[in-house]
Amino acid sequence: MGSIELFPRTQPRHAAAAAFRALPAAVASTVRVREARIGDFAAVRALQMRAGHGTCTLRQFESRLHGFPEGQLVAARGAEIVGYAATLIVDWDAQPVQPTWATATGDGYFTSHDPQATSLFCAETVVEAAPFASDAFRALVQARRKLCRRLNLRRALATPSLQGYSRVADRLSPEQFATHILWGEALEPTWRAHAAQGFQFCGLLRGFTPPGDSSCGNAGLFAWLNPLYGPPGPPASERRCA
Repeated sequence: MGSIELFPRTQPRHAAAAAFRALPAAVASTVRVREARIGDFAAVRALQMRAGHGTCTLRQFESRLHGFPEGQLVAARGAEIVGYAATLIVDWDAQPVQPTWATATGDGYFTSHDPQATSLFCAETVVEAAPFASDAFRALVQARRKLCRRLNLRRALATPSLQGYSRVADRLSPEQFATHILWGEALEPTWRAHAAQGFQFCGLLRGFTPPGDSSCGNAGLFAWLNPLYGPPGPPASERRCA
């Protein structure tokens, strides 16, 4: 989920990821990430609407803050909110064979949040249009990785939509179009942005979202593995003395 426009559509396809990586670090320093507050709801909703993104309700926003406050993040430039990321912890291996965004997120209320699981799932990312899209997105990704390390989670997951697929659906399967993107033969900024930030493509999710946009309901599954993850040890009561 999310709406990110990082590069002009006229930019050469093979240069997109390189351009993202080449952005100076000083630009990102103008954006700060903090935990979302209930008073941010109006600004977040306006951001979603400007991006053409599905909007969350006040009840959903409150439920997310109540269930996992440290996972609800906003990127701010001064007093202006320029990005929003909504995350929850899930047991991805327990998801249905064909998971959907609704089942993974408890219909957007995050009632599926499981503190005992090991996957930080970013259910939604939305950022302001240029010139702040790239640095807001990067700052939010860095904050999610930091949260993963702090909570000792195995991985961070994201499921960006396969935007633009409807234009080629008459001649390409979703898997073929995904391959074109990953090989640099087609430009999908959100996918390329995740790849540039160290996320690995793990597969295609058919029917993950309602088929009302240009993705036709398809999304990609991307993962970043926490290199510092350590499986929790047994409870003290079960440990044996040497």
